[in-house]
Amino acid sequence: MTANADTAHPVDCILIGWTVQPASISMLVGDVVQLIAVAPPPCGGASQLPKVRWTSSNRAVASVDSLRGTVRGLAVGQATIIVSDVNDPNVKGAAAVQVNAR
Repeated sequence: MTANADTAHPVDCILIGWTVQPASISMLVGDVVQLIAVAPPPCGGASQLPKVRWTSSNRAVASVDSLRGTVRGLAVGQATIIVSDVNDPNVKGAAAVQVNAR
């Protein structure tokens, strides 16, 4: 539940997905980038730990801290970083990652 700023009354929040910022990353091997999961209105706002978990589709190319969303480029290639709601793993968001040679 969250409060509606106009009425200050609670409104139901049904989260259907996360928006990941930035939505795509081009980085070099060895670089580190911080991702943020943002809930759309009326659930709006950046995630507060530990509501989400982060995973990488290609851990050989890009690793991600499962609690913090910190991405590290490991090898040249592509990966998708996925954020999932801990209360409902079907509620997800994603960011595309391209890792390039240094």
